Amino acid sequence: MVRRALITGGNSGIGYATAELLVARDYEVTISGRNPQRVAEAAERLGAKALVADVASVEQLNGLAEPFLKEGLDVLVNSAGMGQVIPIGQYTEEGFAEHINVNLRGPLFLIQALLPALQARRGVVVSVSTVAAETGGPSFVQYAAAKAGLNAMSRCLSMELAPLGVRTNVVSPGPVETPIFAKLGVPEEQVDGVRAGMLERSPLGRLGQPEDVARAILAQIENPNVTGAVWQIDGGFRWA
Repeated sequence: MVRRALITGGNSGIGYATAELLVARDYEVTISGRNPQRVAEAAERLGAKALVADVASVEQLNGLAEPFLKEGLDVLVNSAGMGQVIPIGQYTEEGFAEHINVNLRGPLFLIQALLPALQARRGVVVSVSTVAAETGGPSFVQYAAAKAGLNAMSRCLSMELAPLGVRTNVVSPGPVETPIFAKLGVPEEQVDGVRAGMLERSPLGRLGQPEDVARAILAQIENPNVTGAVWQIDGGFRWA
């Protein structure tokens, strides 16, 4: 039987690296993202399928789930996310809502929409969080709070969905060399300085690579006795 996987945010970074691993293991992989061209190009490179959806839109998430409801789904990876480094004085309702909608509401309602498909295959969900949800971080309130909610959501669902045969887990990376690293709202001229500061706080003397996190995701997928877990893949990184 063909094993099927859906990876949101699969056109770059951790999502793309995870797609590569699953394709290599003969999964039928579908990646999704907001930009049709980028998703199509990434899918072609991977040998995967492509679907376009904005995880901030529940309506689009329902459409994303629809193709899997008939034949089932083995793996869902919630990799799509967004975050900005913003001091508290600059928060807006719109910005806060975007962090919640993309990082928390989207994954929850996608799991809801896909539940019959996941139950049919005794599937597994892995969501990508951040170490800041546990350790905190300056000017990361919106991002860290949304991801902390994601962690709590996954732990709760692991108990609720276990009787249905569905497992839910989280990987919690520290700083990773992905496109989102340059999209945190840090001025371009400061990116190198921020990166250097993160390296100083990393005992291993390196930032994570997308493949580091993808391997942890694969381990959670393939180990049938792991559910309700939040694995920190952070190289020991701490803000202080």
